[in-house]
Amino acid sequence: LALSRRLLQKYDLPLNAWRQMDQDDSNSASWNEFEHVCDEVNFRGNRGGAWRYLDRDVSGTITMHEWHQESADVLAAFKEFMDMSFGSVKVAFQRIDTDNSGSVTFSELKRACSRRGFKGDVKIIFKCLNVCIQPGVRSL
Repeated sequence: LALSRRLLQKYDLPLNAWRQMDQDDSNSASWNEFEHVCDEVNFRGNRGGAWRYLDRDVSGTITMHEWHQESADVLAAFKEFMDMSFGSVKVAFQRIDTDNSGSVTFSELKRACSRRGFKGDVKIIFKCLNVCIQPGVRSL
């Protein structure tokens, strides 16, 4: 799909592209959000056809599972791990922030995931979450 190639060229990873598509964090993308991301990557192809291809269940929205199943599975596994290990993602990030800086560094996330037995790719998860990058520092 030409649209997928353009999104991955601009945003590198499927999860990053999804974050651009799902602008309201509703876990689904509306037609307006889809149009916006098409504009962002200058997609001039058949938008209606691309929409119909991605909206496999014809629900009127596109889900992460429809956009990129593998990435949806990675994210779901991470969320399930956080829920099981800490009770919720919010509590998890509060507890993982061991230096109480208000953000989670890659080292803090990697250490917490390793100690609790997360089998997924922590680097990919970290890259796809809302990361603040300052010289010498990467944090969530």
